[in-house]
Amino acid sequence: MKTKFIILILALITLSGCCKKADQQSPKQEESIGGPKQIKIPKATAAEMKTNFGATKKLLNDAGIKTFDSFQLNLTALENMLWIENETGDEPLFDEIRIYFIQYLKKDNLNYKDLDPFDNALYMVYSKTKNGVDIPNYYAVFSLNKKVEIKPEDFKKMKENYQKNIKPIINQRVKDSTKINTDYVKIPREELYNHYGKIKLYDTMNANTVKKVGFMNICLSEALDYKKDKDFNNIRELQLLDQKKYMPGQLTVIFDVDDSSSLTIDNLSSYDMNSLCPQQCP
Repeated sequence: MKTKFIILILALITLSGCCKKADQQSPKQEESIGGPKQIKIPKATAAEMKTNFGATKKLLNDAGIKTFDSFQLNLTALENMLWIENETGDEPLFDEIRIYFIQYLKKDNLNYKDLDPFDNALYMVYSKTKNGVDIPNYYAVFSLNKKVEIKPEDFKKMKENYQKNIKPIINQRVKDSTKINTDYVKIPREELYNHYGKIKLYDTMNANTVKKVGFMNICLSEALDYKKDKDFNNIRELQLLDQKKYMPGQLTVIFDVDDSSSLTIDNLSSYDMNSLCPQQCP
């Protein structure tokens, strides 16, 4: 597994020295650099998606539910999520990550003191799958100093809280009244692993400077009707987003990366590598 990661880093170094050539490549070649399903969202579009989450935020806040615009994930937490140190063979231990939307409530007498800052909030917990089968280990890591394992029975309760208390409210944001909002975000391991490789390369090249990586920002956002963009016919990334069939107003996440001075690193930010489930999941 470490050999594979070294090969990935070497490939990314080669790519970093060929930026001008990459600009001249065909759309298909450009897509393969980041992974087959990774989309670099145009900056203005990503900003609008994040801004539109404000409407979801207001609905929840009016109902007395706390919200956060984004959740931080440091490099160590990202490596733990990817099980970098655990993978020694050629066969990956998992093939997908699922980021579930949940609601943690202290009044349920769940003993997770680290989650108290997120009491009664829209929050997230992740798990992994192998060959489409859920691996029943659930973790809270987002905006935390350490990984917190959630018992399966407690995860079930948190997920039920989201379904009962939050989802009926945010369903109002989905323009098609026959549809419902997102339960969880599914990310292929390959996509997040490739993105980690780019982040690690950037961090290595900027070590001991303020430009080194500080953390990944997982930004809560809303999908748009991308065809309404005046540049839709000219921007391939908008067309790729449209092909995903997200529903306008649907809850999603955008992956950004900030440096150690909390400035956004543009080349590593505004990425979509998602399927929004259950709608976009088989």
